[in-house]
Amino acid sequence: MNNYIVFSIYFSVIISIVNFIYSLNKKISNSCKAIPILNLSLVLFSILELLKLENNSSIFGIFQNGILAFLPVLFTTFILKFHSEIIPRKIVLSYSIPIIYIILTFTKVFKNIPYNYYLFASLLIIYITFFPTKKSMDYIRIRYLNSNIITIFFASIFFYVFIFIFYKNHPVLSISLSFVMIVIQSIIINRKLTDHPIDNLIKSIEQANTIFVLLDEDDNVLYINEAGLKFIGLSRDEIIGKKNEEIIKITKTSNHLIEKNGKTYRFSLQETNAGKVLIINDITSGNKSFSSIDILSNLFDSLFDNVPDGVVIIKEDGTILKCNRQFLEMFGYSKDEVIGETIDNLIVPEDLSNEPKLLRDLVKNQKTLRVETIRKRKDGKKLEVRLTVAKIKNNNIKNNDKTEDLIYAFYTDITSEKEALNIVRNTLQKDILTGLYTRSYFLRRLMSLNEFSLSDDYHGIILIDIDNFSHINILKSHAFGDEILRQVALRIKNSLREGDIISRPYADEFWIIIEKAGKNYQQAREVINNIVSKIFNEISKPYYIDGEVIELKFSSGLHVFSIIDNADEVMRKANLALKRAKSSKDKIIFYNILIDNELQEKSTKERDLREAFHNRELKIFLQPICKYDKTIVGAEALLRWVKKDGSVLPPIEFIQLLEENGMIVSVGEEILRQVCEVLSENNELKFIDINVSPVQLRDEKMAERFFNIVSSYEIDPSKIVIEITENILIDMNDIVKNNIEKLLKYGFELCIDDFGTGYSSLAYLALLPLKKIKIDRSFVFRLPNDRKSIKLLEAIYNIAKAFQLEAIPEGVENEKQLEILSMIGYKLFQGFFFGKPIPTYEFLKRLTKE
Repeated sequence: MNNYIVFSIYFSVIISIVNFIYSLNKKISNSCKAIPILNLSLVLFSILELLKLENNSSIFGIFQNGILAFLPVLFTTFILKFHSEIIPRKIVLSYSIPIIYIILTFTKVFKNIPYNYYLFASLLIIYITFFPTKKSMDYIRIRYLNSNIITIFFASIFFYVFIFIFYKNHPVLSISLSFVMIVIQSIIINRKLTDHPIDNLIKSIEQANTIFVLLDEDDNVLYINEAGLKFIGLSRDEIIGKKNEEIIKITKTSNHLIEKNGKTYRFSLQETNAGKVLIINDITSGNKSFSSIDILSNLFDSLFDNVPDGVVIIKEDGTILKCNRQFLEMFGYSKDEVIGETIDNLIVPEDLSNEPKLLRDLVKNQKTLRVETIRKRKDGKKLEVRLTVAKIKNNNIKNNDKTEDLIYAFYTDITSEKEALNIVRNTLQKDILTGLYTRSYFLRRLMSLNEFSLSDDYHGIILIDIDNFSHINILKSHAFGDEILRQVALRIKNSLREGDIISRPYADEFWIIIEKAGKNYQQAREVINNIVSKIFNEISKPYYIDGEVIELKFSSGLHVFSIIDNADEVMRKANLALKRAKSSKDKIIFYNILIDNELQEKSTKERDLREAFHNRELKIFLQPICKYDKTIVGAEALLRWVKKDGSVLPPIEFIQLLEENGMIVSVGEEILRQVCEVLSENNELKFIDINVSPVQLRDEKMAERFFNIVSSYEIDPSKIVIEITENILIDMNDIVKNNIEKLLKYGFELCIDDFGTGYSSLAYLALLPLKKIKIDRSFVFRLPNDRKSIKLLEAIYNIAKAFQLEAIPEGVENEKQLEILSMIGYKLFQGFFFGKPIPTYEFLKRLTKE
C-alpha cells in the first residue's frame, strides 16, 4: 500500500485524539456540547479508517459513512449556539435524516451515502444563515459578534464536501477537520473569556424588573429590555430604531417621577458619548416600605454602578471615598487598592503631577469643569480621557467643624475615539490616490495662514494644471491617468521645501502654499519663481508608465500675497493667473492687476451683450451674392451689434464672448428668425447663408429648433444655407454628426466657408454632402497679378465641378477680378464690388428696385 496513505491514516488518528483531549482539557463542552461530540466522531472516523487498513473489511466503511451522515447536523448544532442558546425543534428533528440513511446503509439499500445527501447539508447551511432570532439580534446590536467562527464553519463545510466528493480521501478529510476544530476551539475559548461577562450582563438586563432603554443622540431607541416593552406596550420591531413619543416625553420630565396606569415610576437619565441611558423603576408597591431617602439612595447606587464612565468620589485633598466598577476596570486596580488612597498617586502621570490640584482649585470656584487630559493605568499604559468634574455640598464629612465639599469626577476613555477621529481626519485631509492634502484642508490652512501672519510676511500660492489631461484618460485609461497623477504629485512634493503645503483639489490640478516666502513682494516673488522653475524642471521630464514614454505639458498660475488678501481673494487671483496661463504661450503667469482689469472689462461687455440681445440690438446685415451681371441671387447674413447711439460693432468684437458664455445658441436662433422674416417678404431671393458655430452644433436639440423656426414662417428649408468652418471636423462628435444629418434630412443645405485655407478642407468633400463651397478671399485678393492664385482657383473650380458643387468666390472687389473668375467658370460671386453688408430694410429696398 502507498506509504503516503498509511502515514496519513496514522497521522489522522493521532491528530483527532489530540484534538479530542484538547477539547476535554479546555472544557469546551461547557460552551457547546456539540464540539466534544464532533471531536469524538472524528476520532472514531480515523480509528475506523485504521481498522479498514488492517482488516480490509467493508463493515468499517459503513460505520464511517454513518459518521459522515451526522457531521453536517453536528456542525449546524454547534453554529446555532453562537446565535442562541435555544436549539430549534427543527434541528433536533433533523437528526432523524442521518439515522434513516444509516438504517438504509446497514440494510444494504445503499452501499454508500449518496451524493444528494449534500443537498441536505446545503439546506442546513442556508437555514442557519437566516436563523438568528429577534432576541439574538438584539444582543448583536450591543456587542460584537465574532464572525471568525462563522467564516471557519463555512470554509470547513465546503472543504469537507470538496475533499469527499472529488477525492474520497478519508484520512485527509479527518486531518483537515481536526485542524479546523482546533482553531474553532481556540476562538471559542477566547470568546468565552471576552464575551461571557457581556452575555451575563445582557441576560441580567433582559430579565430585570427595572426598565432599561438605550437611546442615540437623536432619541432613536437602540435597545429596550422586556420590562420596557411591557411598560410601553409595543413589540420590539415597533420601537427599535425609531423615535418613541412616550419615551421622549419621559426624558423631558423635570421631576424624575411619572404616573402611568395607577403606578408611580422614578427614572434617571444618563448622557454618554454614545447617547443616553434611561433607567425606570416602579416605586408604587415594592418600594413602599422604603423611605424616600432609601429610594433615592438605591437609585443613586444603581446609577453609580451602571453608568458606563469611570466615576470616583473624592475629598478636596484628592482622597478617594468611593468609585464604581468601570473606574476600577479602566485603570486596572482593585477596590482595596483604591479606597482611601490619593487619586493623584494612582492615575496621574509624572509629567502632569501638578494638574489635579489645579483642577480641584478651579472646580471649587467654577463648580463644574470639563477637560481632556492624559491619565495612566496601573500597568503604566497611558489613556486619553475626558474628565468631567463637579463639586457638591456634603454635610456628613466635616473638617475642623466645617462642612467639607465633595468632588465627583467622571472619566471617559476617549483613546479609541481619538484614534477613530485621527483616521477620519486623515481620510478627510488626505487624497487617497496621491496622499496629498484635500481641497478643504488646503483652504483651512490658507485661512489660518492669513490669521497668524505678520504685516511684513509675504506668502505665495502656486496652481498647476496638466494640459489636456482628460484626453489621456480617454485615449488610455483611468488607471493610466491615475499613475500619471501619482508620479506628478511625487515629483512636485520632492521639489518643495519641508513644510510647504501641497494639495490635489481636482483631478489634474495641484495647489501649493509657500509660507513666508519673503519680507517684501519682490523677494517673495523671486523665491516663488525659483520654486516653480524647479518644479517645472522635474515635472516636464518624460514619464515611464506601463512601458510607454509620456511627455506632459503644464500651466501654472502664481500669486504673491500678504495679510491684505483674504483666502477667497488669494484663490480668485491665483485662478485668474492660471486661466491666463492656459491660454498664453507663457505657461507660468503671475497675477497682476491687468488680468483683473481685463476680467472686469469682459464682465461688463458680457452684461452689455446680454442687454443688447434682449433689446434686439443684435441684427443681421445682408451682403448680396450675385451673378456676373450683378443680379442678386442670394445673400449672406452677417451679425452686427447696432448700439443705441447708432454705432455698429462687427462680430469680431463679440462673437468669441458669445461662444464662451453659450449665448451663441440663442443668438444663432435669433439670426435664423431674422433671415426667415427677410425670405417671407421677398420670394424672389433663392437662398440666404447663415454662419453656424461649433458650439451651436454641440447642442443636442439644435437641428429640431432650427426646423421648428423655419416651419413657423412656412419657409422652404432649402433656402437656408448652413455655413460651417473647418474646425467643425475637430469637434465632430456624435452630437455634431447627428445635428448635421438631421439638418440635411429636414432640407437645409450645407456650405463650407473659407474653403482652401485649412489642412482638412478637401476632407469635407468626402465626409459631408455639401451643396456649396465659399472660396476664401485670400485667393481672390492676389488677382489679377498672381499666377499661382489663378492656378489654385482653377483647381478648386474643377474640384467643385467634379463634386457637383456651387463654388462662390468671396472678396471680389473690382471688375478685373470678376472677369478672371468668370473666365475660369465661376457663376456666383460675393464681395464689395457687388455690395457691402447692409441692414435688411436697405437690402429689401435694393431688391425691389431691381
